Amino acid sequence: MAIDKTGKVLAQFNVKNGQYQVNSGTLASLAWLTKISLDKNLSTLPLFGDGELQLNLLNDKGFSGSLGLTARDIEFETANGMQMEVENGQAEIQQQSVPQNAIYFETEFIGADGVKKTKKVWLFGVEVSAPSESLDQNTDDLSIATVEYGITVKGVYLKAADGIANYTDATTGNTVKVFKLSKIPTDADYATFGDTVPVPTAKAAG
Repeated sequence: MAIDKTGKVLAQFNVKNGQYQVNSGTLASLAWLTKISLDKNLSTLPLFGDGELQLNLLNDKGFSGSLGLTARDIEFETANGMQMEVENGQAEIQQQSVPQNAIYFETEFIGADGVKKTKKVWLFGVEVSAPSESLDQNTDDLSIATVEYGITVKGVYLKAADGIANYTDATTGNTVKVFKLSKIPTDADYATFGDTVPVPTAKAAG
C-alpha cells in the first residue's frame, strides 16, 4: 500500500489576531500576541485486580498554560477584574471573582504542498490569572518587557443538535466537554468563525 500524506500538516507556527469575550460580554481584541501554550491537564488512576493492571481511570480537566502578549492589556485585565480606573489613576485591585473567558486566536500551518494556511481557534471556559511583571533598565540595548498570563482552560459542555440541551453520549450516558474548537479554510463558515463566540454543537443524526 502506498503511503499517502495528502492533507497532513507538516508544520504549525505563529500566533496572531487574539480576541476575548468575558462571560457573555462584548467580543474585544487582545493586544499583540507573542505565544499561547497549552499543557494537557490529565490525570490517571490505575486499577489493579488479579495481580495485574486492569485499566486506567481518566480525569481530563482540560488545559493549563499561558497567554503571552507584547505588553499588559489594561482593558483585558479590567474585564477580568484585575484593574480599575479610580480618581487618582489606574489601580491594580484585589480580585473578587474569576470570570470565564472565550479566547480566540489564529495560527498558521503548512503541508507538503508548501502553501501556508491559517487555522482559526477558540478556547472555552478560560480562567486568567494576573501576570507577574519584571522591568529591566536599558543598557547598551533597549530592554523590552513582555507579559504572560497564566490560563486554565476548563471548557464548556457540547450541546445536542438542537443547540439547547447538553449532548449526552447514547452509549455511556455521559456529557462531553469541549475545550478547543478550530476551523481551517476548507471548513464551512470559516470566513465568519472569529466574528462571534460559537456554541459547540453535535452533528444531527443521519
